[in-house]
Amino acid sequence: MNMKLQTVMVLYSILMFGCSSAYEENSHRDQKALTVEEIAQAKASCVKTLHKVTSRDDLIVQMFETALEDDCLYHFTSAELEKIWGIPIADYIQVDPLKLPVPPNKDIESPIGLYVVKNTIPAGATFRIEMTLSELEKHFSIFPEGYFPSILPEPKSFALPEAAIRSHHVTYIPPYQSPPQAKIKADRMYYWFKDNQAVAAAGFVGEITLISFLNYRSRTELSDERLAKADHSE
Repeated sequence: MNMKLQTVMVLYSILMFGCSSAYEENSHRDQKALTVEEIAQAKASCVKTLHKVTSRDDLIVQMFETALEDDCLYHFTSAELEKIWGIPIADYIQVDPLKLPVPPNKDIESPIGLYVVKNTIPAGATFRIEMTLSELEKHFSIFPEGYFPSILPEPKSFALPEAAIRSHHVTYIPPYQSPPQAKIKADRMYYWFKDNQAVAAAGFVGEITLISFLNYRSRTELSDERLAKADHSE
């Protein structure tokens, strides 16, 4: 396995909030279950914001509005979103990280070079924006320009714990090279949150290959308790 593909798999593992069996066995939803009518109302409100995706930034903005500022997106199935957005949407299938394809990115076509994976567990749901294999091999970052779009709120960030990095055997430098104007730094977790919703993205050398949206922040590395212990210094 070459260094480039190793890095993709390492980040895939770090950003898989709540996909482990431990979370599935010990978690439960923080909110009471909604009725069928309440879910229908939430989806109807959400549809006003959702539309066919035209670009990377358009997808991200739609997801920020409906999975961070609101939580209505989590009620949609992958099939429903694929029909609305016009890009590939897949359901997550749990596998041993060591047995993931190399790289885990799907070799599929997408008009924007990105696809979305949805995962539902007892604690809640997660959406991940991922790069298609061809997009990964071409740019190796969702943000090859080295910074997040200005249309997004300013993120907070903390240093990835050294123990976590060591445990993933990060002893190499991947081919991504941050441009001079880059603001996304190496070995940091960038995040946004509102209530129990959160968005997270991380990289080892300034690359971002995954963006995770979730609605059970209190049971992840982005809980208030864990954030209070994180190193936010730069």
